[in-house]
Amino acid sequence: EHVPKDIQVRLKQLLPEPEPVEPESVKDLPGEVDGMKLAVIGTEATALGDIVSLLHFFSRQGLTLTRAQRKISSAGYRAIHQQLSTASAFPDAQAQAFYESTRVSLWPFMLYNGGMLEEQKGRIEMSPGGRDALAALPEDIIRQVWNRWVESDEIDEFSNRTTALLAMAEKHSPSVRRRHVLDGMSRYPAGEWIDIAGFDRFLRVQGKGIRLGGIYRTYYLGDRFSNVGQQVSELTLFYIRFLLLEFLAVLGAVDLAITLEKHPSGEKRMDVTRLRYFRVNPLGAYLLGLTPFYAPEQEGPSFKVLPNLEVVTPEKEQTGRWDQLLLSRISERKSEHVWKLDQKKILAALEEGISLVRIRHMLESGGPLPDTVRRFLHDLELRESALVYTGGALLFEARDRAVADLIVHERKLQGICLRAGDTAIVVPEDKRKEFLKVIKAMGYPVRVPRE
Repeated sequence: EHVPKDIQVRLKQLLPEPEPVEPESVKDLPGEVDGMKLAVIGTEATALGDIVSLLHFFSRQGLTLTRAQRKISSAGYRAIHQQLSTASAFPDAQAQAFYESTRVSLWPFMLYNGGMLEEQKGRIEMSPGGRDALAALPEDIIRQVWNRWVESDEIDEFSNRTTALLAMAEKHSPSVRRRHVLDGMSRYPAGEWIDIAGFDRFLRVQGKGIRLGGIYRTYYLGDRFSNVGQQVSELTLFYIRFLLLEFLAVLGAVDLAITLEKHPSGEKRMDVTRLRYFRVNPLGAYLLGLTPFYAPEQEGPSFKVLPNLEVVTPEKEQTGRWDQLLLSRISERKSEHVWKLDQKKILAALEEGISLVRIRHMLESGGPLPDTVRRFLHDLELRESALVYTGGALLFEARDRAVADLIVHERKLQGICLRAGDTAIVVPEDKRKEFLKVIKAMGYPVRVPRE
């Protein structure tokens, strides 16, 4: 792209068309890289657990925003951290701390950008879209967040709060920049390891490199400051690693292979150059559209539901965190691996937006349910559908029964208002204007407080 256009035309006439470059990946990792051992980190299960844990958390409470900066308070971030899985994923404390802080910082913004959280009077609370998501499977919730993030320019990786990278990208908006990387990942076989440097070269050959030349300013790269004299290729490698570590790993789309070297004691940040390989895992294949549905390599152990409404779980550490969380919302614990379905707790969960379909799907993971359990769930279904909220209404009180009769029997008001007792008249909120217009034409002025 640095060759003058007139020279490019002449070179194309003289030189043969280059052979197409195929993406290169390996099924097995090398034992060492530059004399350092590699550690493999899986992020899939952690992300699936995180997103459901946070949705259940926000379904019960919101978080306060600081007045000046409009950010979640420190206490709010601590509350989020308590909801996330604490299972170790990275091979040392420094890298693990980096992973934990990244998840705590990124998830609220991703959920907000994904339409599952909203701001209400200085607080971040669950939106109607978030309550609808409680009925979905974890992988589908993440896919909704993923799709909104991929197309959004509201979240710019270069201004991420957890990285001191200060740069200006030439020509490319955040969505176009990340799309280059994601499209490149889609060219590789899912489940095979991809060398970071080789991936960067492949993007460049395909004309999908991350262009940062010309107008970028001083930036912070790894453990040192660099300026305009730094090679652009080093910065693009940093961007790819950063995108993988701070976004794709949090969303559970990739497995990572990092070296076991680390900064000297006392250094807080993890050097991103430790990341050498990555691979698209089954969840990532689903998010990238490589597969039509999520198919984990190893299905989690299923529940066994007994006729007496007891649910027997496998060993706790083998059970999906999202299923454990849902089970705790709908049943009482009897012992370490035995729960009992509780009608009152299930009804409370239904009020909070958890779907009965989602509950049934989880319980049926172990096979057909006993007749007693099916009847139990059917009774809950009848109770849930017995009374449905359809919106607000206005209540009017007529002077006497004769006036009430006159109004409710008016031909133009049929289907607009309902009788409630001898003199009360109920009008649905969406029929308000139509009702008041007819009442006025009938010669009855009514004072209604303004909204």
